[in-house]
Formats: sequence, C-alpha cells, structure tokens
Amino acid sequence: MSSNTKDLSKKNRVKKEEGPEGVPQRGGTVGMRFFSGLSQDTIICIILFLTGLFIITALSSPGLYLNDEWIPVNQVHQLDIGHQITFNEGKYGVYKNGTPAPYFAELNNLLKYSVALPLISLPSMKLIHFWGDNFRLALVAAWACIPFLIAFLVSHRFPEYASLRSIRITILGAVAGILLFMLNLFVYSPFVYSTPDAPVEVAAVCFTNHVLFAFLLTITYLIGRRIFDGRLQALFVTLTVAACSSYFFWGTTGKDHIASAVVFAIVLYFFIRYLQSYRYRDAACGFLFIGVLVWLRPEAGFSVFLCTGIFFIAVILFRVQQSKVSVKHACSQISAILFTGLGAIPFFINNLLITGNPLMPVLLYHDKTISGSTIIKTMEVPSTIISSQVVTSNTIVTTNPLVVVGDLITTVGQYIFTINLNPEDILGILFFPATGSSGVFLVCPVALIALVMAPVLFFWKREDGTSISGNNTRITVFLLVAIFAIFLAYFRIFHDMNTNWASGSPDIRYFSLMYLPLVLVSMILLKKTALLAHPKKLIVNTAGLSIILVPLIIVTSILVFSVFSTFTFNYYKLFHILVSGEIILSIVIVTYYHSLGRKADWISDLPLPLLLITVFAWQVLLVFLMSPVIKFNGYSFWIPGTDVLYHFFISSSISV
Repeated sequence: MSSNTKDLSKKNRVKKEEGPEGVPQRGGTVGMRFFSGLSQDTIICIILFLTGLFIITALSSPGLYLNDEWIPVNQVHQLDIGHQITFNEGKYGVYKNGTPAPYFAELNNLLKYSVALPLISLPSMKLIHFWGDNFRLALVAAWACIPFLIAFLVSHRFPEYASLRSIRITILGAVAGILLFMLNLFVYSPFVYSTPDAPVEVAAVCFTNHVLFAFLLTITYLIGRRIFDGRLQALFVTLTVAACSSYFFWGTTGKDHIASAVVFAIVLYFFIRYLQSYRYRDAACGFLFIGVLVWLRPEAGFSVFLCTGIFFIAVILFRVQQSKVSVKHACSQISAILFTGLGAIPFFINNLLITGNPLMPVLLYHDKTISGSTIIKTMEVPSTIISSQVVTSNTIVTTNPLVVVGDLITTVGQYIFTINLNPEDILGILFFPATGSSGVFLVCPVALIALVMAPVLFFWKREDGTSISGNNTRITVFLLVAIFAIFLAYFRIFHDMNTNWASGSPDIRYFSLMYLPLVLVSMILLKKTALLAHPKKLIVNTAGLSIILVPLIIVTSILVFSVFSTFTFNYYKLFHILVSGEIILSIVIVTYYHSLGRKADWISDLPLPLLLITVFAWQVLLVFLMSPVIKFNGYSFWIPGTDVLYHFFISSSISV
C-alpha cells in the first residue's frame, strides 16, 4: 500500500472519530453518540431550554395572579377526575359554605375558557400524582441536576468552553448541583398534597407555563437563526425577547398568555421559513398552527388568520405577476390556507361540547345569555357541589344552520370588526396607561428605539447599496402584518386596557403576543447600527452586568419603597424613569455614531445590555418580590432556599 493511501486512510479514521463538524467524541457510549449526532443549533436550543427552566423555577412560586385563573385550574381538576368541564364544581372560586365567589356568580358558574392549557397541563398533574407528598422534593432534585446537564452539553459540543481555569466545567456543574440540592434539603418542607383543598392543579398549570416559557426561548432562537447572520446574533435576540417582554412574568402564573405566545411563535417560524423557501409544507404548517391559536385565543387567532391569509395570497399573486410561478401552482399554494381548519379541529370540538355550536366560542356564551339568546345546552350541577344560587339553563342545542352561520358572523364581528379607538387610549397603551402600569414601549423599549430611528434607518444605504433591512424585506413586512393583527384583535377593548387594572397590569397583557415580532423587527432595523455591532460583547455584558445590577435594582427598590401599599406604584415610576433615560441614551448614541461615521466601541456596547437588564429586573421583581404577596390559591416558592431568602431578608423589609 502506498504512503498516500495510508495517509488517506488515517485521515478518514480521524474524521470518523471526530464525528460531525469535527467535534471529538470522548468515548463510545450511547449518550455520547446521541449528542454527537445533534447539530450545534439543537444543542444550543436544549441549553436555552434548560437555562430558562432553571431560572424561572428558581425565582417563582406556584400561585394565581388574577381571579380568572380559577377557570383553567378548575378545568384541570375536573379533567383529572374525569368530570364535565362546562361548569365549576367548586374546588376554586367558591366560599367555604359552597357559595360561588362574585366572579363565578357573574359568569353563571360557566368555565368559559378553552381547555387547551388544562389539557397541556395534565402531564404535569400526573407527575404530581406520581410523586404525591414528595413532588416538591422531586422537582428540587431535577432542578439541581440542570447545572450539570448544561455543563455536560457545553463541554461535549463546544470543547473550546469545556474548561474554566483548567477545571472541567462538568466538574463545576456537578459540584454546583450537589451543593444546591444539599443546601435546599436543610430547609426543605413538603408541599401539601393529600388534603382536599391542596392547590396541586395550580402547581401543575404554573409548572407547565414554566416549561412553555423555556420552550419559547428555543423557538425564538430558531427564528433568529433564520433571520440573522450567525448564532451570536440569534442568541442576543433570544435574550432580548426574554428580557424586553412580560413572558417571564406570565410564565409564572396560571394564565394562557405564554401558551398563546408559544403557538404564535411557531406560526411566525413557519411563515418565515416559507418566505425564504416558498415550500408548501411550511405554509401549511403555519396555517395549521394558526388554527391551534384560534383554539387558545379565538380573538387573536381570527385576526392573525385574516391578516396572514391576505398577506399570503398577496405574496403568491405578486410571484405570479412576476412570472415566477404559474397560475396552477399559485392555486395549489393557496390551498395551504385550508390547513387552518385542520388545526382548529380542537376549537370546534371544544365549542360543540360546551356551547352546542362548533362555531360559537365558549368565551361569547356569557354575552349571549345576557342578551337573551339561548343556543346552549347546559347541564345541572348537583347542589351538593355548587350553591343553589347558581342559575343553570336547560335549553336545547340548536340545529338550525341559519343560527349556526349567524353565530359565526357574530363571533367574527365581536372579535375583529368591533372597533373603539381613542387617541388618548392609544397613547396610554403604548407609553403610560391610566392604570399606572407599563405601556408596550416601556416593556419593549428596543421597539421605540427602532421606531424613532426608522426614518433614518429605512433609507440608510449600506456599502453594497441595499437598504438597512437587507434581504429581510419580505420578512419585515410579514412581521409588521403580524403586529397589526394583534392590534386588530383588541381594537374593541383599547379603553379597557388603558383604564382597567385587570386588563392592563402589570403590562398590557393582551398585547403580550406582540413582543416577539416587535423585537424581531427592531433587531432587523438596528442590526447594522453601532448598538448591535458586537453581539458577543452584548451577550457577555448582559449576562455579566445582570448578576450585579438585577439584585442591586431590587435591593434599591426595597430600601427606597418599603411600604408595599405604595411599593407597586413607586416602583413602576422608578422603572419608567430608568427605561426612558436608557431609551434616550440609545437614540443619542445611534445618531452620534452614524452622523460621525464612528465605529462601534465599548460605549456603544452598553446601552442595550442596560435596557435588557432594567426590564428583566422589573420582571424578576414582579415574580420574586410582589407575587408572594399578591398571589393566592398556591404554594410558597418551588425552591426551599429561595423561600428562606425571601422570608428572612426581603418580606421582613416590606410593610404590607
């Protein structure tokens, strides 16, 4: 055999041992081979998921924030024991004597929300049943394993980061996990499980939302990889979405906002793929998940379907006009819209089981009964379960097609074409709501920076002669359409969102779906400015400074505003002042660097990390500091050490 052949065989052998992308395989175990077969993006997604789950579990307590969260936890309870899910059977939202609370009395005891979140929460409920009185201990043990898992994945797939000062990070991760578990064992006490009123359903729903928040981070990263140039930019976009939004907060409650955000993110992901490839399956999957969004949030789903459908057809017709596709091919592409109906099958079944009409969402039933309409077949609830004060109806399900179609028109009209706009309400929602909470641009300040700079950025030509949006013009337009769709869905309640605490606290919660596309559009516009010139430094600055500044902001808030009755309002004011100043600073730096043609440096690498840290500190404070006081029907913090830290060092500093 010649020397060349020997050299070639040796190279092939080395290549085989290294595995994909030249990453050495340290051993031949099944686990090693499995992770070697995963791409770096997949590993990053897993790391993001574990990191998000670790942080949100460490800082949160399972409990309810708003009284309408009684609905999903009652649905979980009744699904879990195999009962009906139309009316509240009384575990949550009733007084000790069985009398419904005013909230349920007004609803005629109807469980008016979709069963999507309760169904998703059932696996968590089953795990709680499996562990019984020890379910908190099981969660603490699993939580403590996360640092080692993250270290193992980083070490195996990114060997350049496998050591810290010559110490393997897997060893550091293992030591950290053991210490976390042992320290929490010293102060551990089990959550109540066996008593009839134990809020285990609340724990199941809240933990499910934790998982959904972590999953949202992975989808955001995948979207970022589709739009932006490299992994570092996609990672920073993911950090920005997690910080410049209220997703972290809503991921600790029993609301379905985070579940809706996850489905909406999947819709955005598939349509962005479609705009890059024009593959039929991407469009079909996008419309399929729009149908799922209709099930979760009918008002948002209908609006997104309408706006996205018009945009989708316009894109296809434009391609026909440019002779890029034939009319026959265009018609076959348009048929992808039909997959919305397939995704909405759970929505139709949900409505049929509860309202008797597949086209009438449960959410509208209360309005129809108030107006005297009777199309719903309801069922009697035994007086031993629910107070006799609750009125039930025995009307028959309608089979009249005219009524069915009429209800569809009513539904669409109620959700989309009922418009009540007032300039004062719009300004309040975007900046400073009358409730004193935080407007859209204060929770997502990067959007305001991009909006103010848009006239310059849009016409700013790069060296290659293209606009600042580069090759992402179609995607940018689509994201703007998605933002408008969320506005359209809630035109009818703008005044309520501006003036009603329940609808506009701690942020404009119905607009939470909007934060993801807002951040994406903002990053597209700002990506060639000095603010985003060094994504690696931005990530390092954000992560490093947050360790110092987030606790500092929280401690300062406690010291300055120690009386809880005035704490919320004053902290919002402090937060608004800080964010407003950082927005102005960012705009000044962009303008200054652009006008002088100055290259980005360490100064331009600071404004965005400071913005992200400030907004995230606001979310952490809401979750860690205020939620234990405001929340009800729940437990203390998941992690015993966090519970001790809160009660000994924080709660004693605040006068309720």
